[in-house]
Amino acid sequence: MIDSGLKSKEIMREARKAGVKVVTRLNSNSIVLRFGKRFKKEDIIGVVKPIERTIGGEKYIIYEFKRCIWQGTAGNLFLVKGEGYDDFISLFTTSLKSKSETVIGKYKGRTQIEQANKELKSYLGAEGNYKKKKESNYGYILYLWCIISFNI
Repeated sequence: MIDSGLKSKEIMREARKAGVKVVTRLNSNSIVLRFGKRFKKEDIIGVVKPIERTIGGEKYIIYEFKRCIWQGTAGNLFLVKGEGYDDFISLFTTSLKSKSETVIGKYKGRTQIEQANKELKSYLGAEGNYKKKKESNYGYILYLWCIISFNI
């Protein structure tokens, strides 16, 4: 599963070719294609009927937009809104046979990992590593070392 800055066309295409199932969150202003027509989030909400699902004890409103293309890669788009949330999250997967429950479950599992990474970066002072501050780079190097060391 890929999230944040790793959503380039090349990575998505290669993952699709290799048969790797990717789940990623799209920006709120992302555009997908279907039968040559461009769709934004607002367009999809106006065209597709919502479904309600209870996943892990939480209720979700889901708009399934299947067989669309994002950045040259075919997949399914799910607009997901949970209880207490104001807006929809756009989840895109390269798995054309995926169910909304599976995609949401994979994404929820990934958010725990992202939260742990965010807390570790904050603790090490490595947030916003854009090579602006020397100290931030040292923290980022330490963060990478921790990740590599604990994964081996």
